[in-house]
Amino acid sequence: MLARVGICFAATSSFTLTSAARIKSANLIIESNKVAETEESESETKHPVATSGVRETEVRHCALFNFQSFGPILEDCEGATSSEAAMAESIEYYHIDDAVTMSQNDALSLATMNTPETHVDMALCGEGQPASYCVQSLPAILWLRQFWRYEDLSAHASHALTAEDQMKARIINRALSNLGISASRLHSKCERDVDSPAFEIVRECTVDSVPAWAENHTVGEVPSPNGEMVDLSDQETLKETLEGWMRSMWQRDDMITGLHHSAGYFMRNRCSEARVQLEQQRHSYEASILATGFPMVHGVTQVCND
Repeated sequence: MLARVGICFAATSSFTLTSAARIKSANLIIESNKVAETEESESETKHPVATSGVRETEVRHCALFNFQSFGPILEDCEGATSSEAAMAESIEYYHIDDAVTMSQNDALSLATMNTPETHVDMALCGEGQPASYCVQSLPAILWLRQFWRYEDLSAHASHALTAEDQMKARIINRALSNLGISASRLHSKCERDVDSPAFEIVRECTVDSVPAWAENHTVGEVPSPNGEMVDLSDQETLKETLEGWMRSMWQRDDMITGLHHSAGYFMRNRCSEARVQLEQQRHSYEASILATGFPMVHGVTQVCND
């Protein structure tokens, strides 16, 4: 799959996350799936799984971004499973039957998340419908968002989660763990990331600097990322090509970071070959950009970084 990735990706602000760590509250106790690895003995587990307020919103945005960036790598990882198989195993593990249904609040929550990009089949996810059919139909990104919802509800002392809600949370948690996700690692990594300047702003600044740079520089033939020579003597071609190469390089950066932030120890090992391939592709784009003479340092211009 990685070899088929094109050269002109948009710099996306995607969403991401996971679940694996033990989450405790007065009303909800969810044990990590053993698959979620003993790796959590790393310092990550010392960080809280959830905080509150604006900062937690930022952490979750970061988590969603990295989760979604990690997704495309999965099919190239040894022993990885699909989201369908991950959820099917979880449903089978808990022996969930049709008596566990979607509540009115479940249905309302999912209706607000129903978009062309993250489609929710409300015929399956409406109030009173069997929960197993609904969660099996959801994109994995919505498992995570629903898990957070149950987590937030359980954190309020005035709100006791029903037995059905606890079961739905456990099913989602295990399914995410089956994908190789480490929630505690993802949360702790993103807690550190939100203290850094927004990388999207620095990247767009770099793209915006290309036209002015191209007006003052002449570039002839340079090697493309696949090794072929391309003529960039035309100014418009130079600008379009540089932007395409940058966004393709950044897209691979995001996939590598998504893997590093989202996956538990064992899954990171299973994805090591895919990561090497991504790093090689990323290096090829960077080499082609630098061959034009564009002043890029660590993926952006120094001026934009400053």
